[in-house]
Amino acid sequence: GLSYTYSHSIDDASDRSDPVLVDSYNLRGNRANSNFDERHLVNFNYIYQIPNFARWFREAAVAPTPNCCSKFMNQIFGGWEVSGVTLFQSGTPYTVINSAGNTGISLTDNAGVSSGLGIAASYPDVARGLLQPANNSQSFGPLKGNPSQFVAPRGLTFGDAGRNFLNNPGRLNFDMTLIKHFKLTEFSQLDFHADFFNIFNHTEFRVYDPDNAGSSGNNIISCYAGPVYSAGFQGSGGADCVTGASFLHPLNAHRPRTVQLGMKWAF
Repeated sequence: GLSYTYSHSIDDASDRSDPVLVDSYNLRGNRANSNFDERHLVNFNYIYQIPNFARWFREAAVAPTPNCCSKFMNQIFGGWEVSGVTLFQSGTPYTVINSAGNTGISLTDNAGVSSGLGIAASYPDVARGLLQPANNSQSFGPLKGNPSQFVAPRGLTFGDAGRNFLNNPGRLNFDMTLIKHFKLTEFSQLDFHADFFNIFNHTEFRVYDPDNAGSSGNNIISCYAGPVYSAGFQGSGGADCVTGASFLHPLNAHRPRTVQLGMKWAF
């Protein structure tokens, strides 16, 4: 089975306690993709009964019998089944928040209105064409975006990045199950199954987790430096907003490989 879903949701607040609202006099300025907007979703599921391999061991000189093989061979090589679900989903949006820079270039309340309505008092400005800095060993995980494109907002402005400017990385996940059916009697059957979640142990990062919002700093800028006051400036022996920083680095990841074994007796 194969299914594909395209969806797009736009709002100015995804729920009544949405903490992102920088300008209470301009609700239209909060209009953006919803927090739960998941643009593309592909789901592929399958189930396959593996042929009885005991037939391959039959001697060519022996005439085939109705049961093909011995009961022991049938129990070992017959009754195998594999199934699985493969999922691809695009990442959900999150907001880049301007915080107080350690160089004093920017303030949390950069617009100077003291609204205090939520965790976001202003956004950064966006500057196109700035190169992404390299990964560094002092930060957790790889960079999942370009911090250089975010620069300190101009004085007494809310910043032009806007709400839900970036998206978490997409997710590609493979779950599989291997089942062995043992026929005990005419009216009973024993099933052994091994379930593998994220069988290839594919690391699926998240920069922003809605269940851990506003506490990690991975979507919050706290440093601007360099000639254009960029959050991705990486200087040598001077100001450096990248080395050891958490901004746009993974906060956590989806489920790692998990194996589950089970047995069922049906009668």
